[in-house]
Amino acid sequence: MKQHYLLEVARCAGHVARRAVESGNTKKFALEVACRAG
Repeated sequence: MKQHYLLEVARCAGHVARRAVESGNTKKFALEVACRAG
């Protein structure tokens, strides 16, 4: 269960990171990652 959760978080973070790089908004990226990680 926990491993699946970590995989989901990693996949989500990768998606957010790709979107942040495309938009060039790293501050928003950091906020989204912190929000999802929390």
